Amino acid sequence: MDSFTQIVLGVGVAHVTLGNRVGIKKVVLFGAVLGTIPDLDIYIAKFFNDPLTEIEIHRGFSHSITFFLLLSIVLAFLLRNFFKEISQKKLFIASFLVLFTHSLLDIFTTWGTQLFWPFADKIALKSIFVVDLFYTLPLLVGVVMGLSKRRKYFTYIGLLWGVLYLIWGIAVQQFVKNKVQNHFEEN
Repeated sequence: MDSFTQIVLGVGVAHVTLGNRVGIKKVVLFGAVLGTIPDLDIYIAKFFNDPLTEIEIHRGFSHSITFFLLLSIVLAFLLRNFFKEISQKKLFIASFLVLFTHSLLDIFTTWGTQLFWPFADKIALKSIFVVDLFYTLPLLVGVVMGLSKRRKYFTYIGLLWGVLYLIWGIAVQQFVKNKVQNHFEEN
């Protein structure tokens, strides 16, 4: 997905996982930064100066569960003094979930992700566009309302909308595939 959507998703997940004792500015900073980290691999890929290698590197290791687990351990350790109001375990879980949901969302795009690195296959469901306003705008409204009113309820609604939209996209995709396949078989 696009960077803006990943930032909004990161902030939303951070809001519901960090707890009410963490200030809004910390929640937004934490979610926005961690929601962006997996996509920083594009800057590493630029060093190869080869478009195919860049595509291969992007959404590879930095989008894998292995990377998320390792980075979450490091972040929980490094950020423990900045987030004194919550436990290190909760910080680890929040870090992992913000990073993990980044890749989960990318799985629904045509590019997919190498979630189970070192296995080479990228998982791509190809059910949404890389920039999808029907996903992003309701999520943004829910997160902004949740943060401004200090109510996780609105953030949960925005996240739930996103999940339902992704499920709907898969359902519609399968329906259309079946119709087309049946049409070809009849002809």
